[in-house]
Formats: sequence, structure tokens, C-alpha cells
Amino acid sequence: MKRSIFSGIGMVVAAAVFCARAYSQDPLSSPPMLCISLDEVIRRAVETSETLQIKEKQLDKSRGMYRETRAGLLPHVSASGTWTHNKEYPVTAEKTDYAMEGGISASQVLWSFGKVLYAVNSARNAVDVTRLNREAGEQEVIYAAKLCYYSTLLARNSLDVTEKSYANALANKKIMAERSYGGRSSKYEIIRMNAEVASRVPTVNEARTQFVTAVETLKKLIDADPDSRVELRGEFRNHYERLEFSALVKAMYEREPSLKSLEKS
Repeated sequence: MKRSIFSGIGMVVAAAVFCARAYSQDPLSSPPMLCISLDEVIRRAVETSETLQIKEKQLDKSRGMYRETRAGLLPHVSASGTWTHNKEYPVTAEKTDYAMEGGISASQVLWSFGKVLYAVNSARNAVDVTRLNREAGEQEVIYAAKLCYYSTLLARNSLDVTEKSYANALANKKIMAERSYGGRSSKYEIIRMNAEVASRVPTVNEARTQFVTAVETLKKLIDADPDSRVELRGEFRNHYERLEFSALVKAMYEREPSLKSLEKS
């Protein structure tokens, strides 16, 4: 009887341990993995930017004001009608029971001494300025996305280098300890190796902190799940093309939305 009781308790404990292990290995309980490239970071940063959403609403408002102002140049047609029901009138008044009146009027601005035309041109320039400001804001978001991506990539590579350097220091320490048993290493060399290993620990911790901070900043920028794990796809280029300063200045004056906005305003 006691043996069967103990056997039942053992089966219950084993089942509980198995369920707990199965739950801990459940892939659904692990945080999701987010593999992302530079283009994906830029796309998601642009789509989730609140600044760009505000500028887009401002652009819609400017376009609506332009349409409203431009309507002053178009013909205006108005119609009116009146339906009268005469309930009680003396017989001598000779009034009918019902009466209806109606009319249609049309107007067109022919000359306003430039008042309407200047207003339309001003509204059109306002639309262009708002659109250019929106494009400038998009360029700023793209720059921030690239900067955040490459900062995270640099932090990841720096962490890999520091961890490998720390692992090499531990391996050298182990070799030095094995040599010390045979009397082939001095006590000074062992102390120096221990100090070198200990000095690398803060460097590894700092690199890991910088990497975690960069990843969290990247998640915030692209509005990713805070519990997700981020894996960057891509590396730094091995070769970079040569750029001329004069060509860059010319391209800036031709393409920079902020400079075009200053010309319009």
C-alpha cells in the first residue's frame, strides 16, 4: 500500500517536472526574433514617424486652403425658392391658397485688381513650402534611421571584438597556468596575466551596455516589440567610393528640400 502511494506521488512529481520543462521549451513563450536590414529600418521609421504624420496633415490642410482660395476664380451659381401656403384670407383679397417664387443667379470674378490672383499664388506657394518641409522631415527621419542602424551595427561588432579578446585573454591565462606548474613561468608573468584578464571585464561590460542601449533605441525608432530580439542583416562596406566636394555641394543645392523651401517662402 505504501509502495503504491509513493509510486503515485513520484508519477505526479515526474509529470509536473515534465510539464514545466515542456513549457520552458515552448517556442511560443520565447521572445520573437526580428531580422531586419537597413532598408527595412528606413521603411519602418518613415511609416511610424509621428513627425511625418503631423507634417502630412499640415500638407493636407495647405492643399485644402489652396482649393478654397482657388474657388474664388470659378463661377458661382446660386438658386433660391419660396413656397407659400395661404391659410386664411378674406374672400375679397383674391389670394390663392398656394404661391411659389424662385430664382437663379450666377456670378464670375472678371477683375479684382490682383486680389484673388495674389491670394491663389500665395496659397500655391504655401502648399509647395509645406510639401518641401515634409520632404525635409522625411530626409531627417531617414538620416536618423541610418545613424541608428549603423550605430547598432558598430556596437554589435565592438561587442564581438571585446568578447573574443576576453576569451583570448582567458586562454592565455590557462596556458600560463599550465606552464607555471612546470616552473617555466615566473610569478610576475602570472600576476600580469591576471591583471590583464581583470582589466578586460569592464571593457566587455561597457560594450555590452552600449549594444543593449543601441538595440533599444532602434526598437523605439521603428516601433518594434520591446520584448523582441533584434538581429541585423548587413555589414559595413569594405570599399567606399570617392566623392568630390564640389559635386556634393551642387547636389545639395539641387535636391535639398530645406533650401528649396527657403526659396519659396
